[in-house]
Amino acid sequence: MSQFNTSGVKTFKADAAIARHMRVKLTSTGVDVAGANEWAVGFAEANAALGENVAVRLLASAGSFKAIAVGSITKLDVLYGGASGKVTKIDGGTYTARFIALEAASGAGSIFEVLPTSLS
Repeated sequence: MSQFNTSGVKTFKADAAIARHMRVKLTSTGVDVAGANEWAVGFAEANAALGENVAVRLLASAGSFKAIAVGSITKLDVLYGGASGKVTKIDGGTYTARFIALEAASGAGSIFEVLPTSLS
């Protein structure tokens, strides 16, 4: 039977420990933490241990997202997929979902608001 989702949040099985606000990527069995320059499907809405279900706010949903910074971020910086499910100002040179910082982040591990963008 076919499924579809209109809520913007979908539950997946965690293929690794995932922290709230990390970018996650699809796998054949669920989701895992997205690495630097890896395409992500969305951001985790809660912490999840390996094998647990985790709600993911899909990038295709409306609105802004909370993300985890790799380092200091200034409001309106253009951001890219960083290591360990975080976002960074460093463009790795390959396709990765891009974001605009809607607020500043004081340093590594800071949680702040981002908006997906289609900048090229």
